[in-house]
Amino acid sequence: VDKSSHSKPVELQNGEINSGGSSTKISDNKKIKKAPIAVLIDNNTGSSGELTALCFKGIPKVKFLGSDSAGYTSANQTVYLYDGSTLQITSAFVKDRTNNIYKNFPISPDIQTNNAKSSAIEWIKSQIK
Repeated sequence: VDKSSHSKPVELQNGEINSGGSSTKISDNKKIKKAPIAVLIDNNTGSSGELTALCFKGIPKVKFLGSDSAGYTSANQTVYLYDGSTLQITSAFVKDRTNNIYKNFPISPDIQTNNAKSSAIEWIKSQIK
């Protein structure tokens, strides 16, 4: 979401992920619809890790476990200065599929826990029937 509140979606089409002018090809894009997915986050989950985690936000059978993420949920633009140095400026924020906008706010887990791995295993076992 840019400063004018315009959104640019991230899309998967024909085996390619597209977002804001850049694309990445993936070789196997089969959807897994019924498996429970545990996303483990904490204060060491930052920036691209947070964006990756947010790709799962709002999907059924997905649970976030752990503690608040680092809160680097923005997109930056490089500005080249006259002397050759560069400046990174926040140019956009992130919106998840449920339309929550993260303006450098941490992602909060669904289940707060100090032992995310054990809690995730317990939660996944409870979802498999």
